[in-house]
Amino acid sequence: MLLYAYQLVLDAGFRKAMKNATAWAEMVYANEYFVKILGKVQLCAKPYNPTFAVEKKVEKKAAPV
Repeated sequence: MLLYAYQLVLDAGFRKAMKNATAWAEMVYANEYFVKILGKVQLCAKPYNPTFAVEKKVEKKAAPV
């Protein structure tokens, strides 16, 4: 459950505050069976910051009647 969080969002600053959880996760991710299935896990260096495209609304002027 935490794999994607550790890969995409939880940067070094957050992991430093959560030492026990990070130690557990690193132990699990280093397990040979885990590595065989998912490969070597690289922890997040810079958190993912999604940007969303915002559509600009163009106002149409009513034609003169």
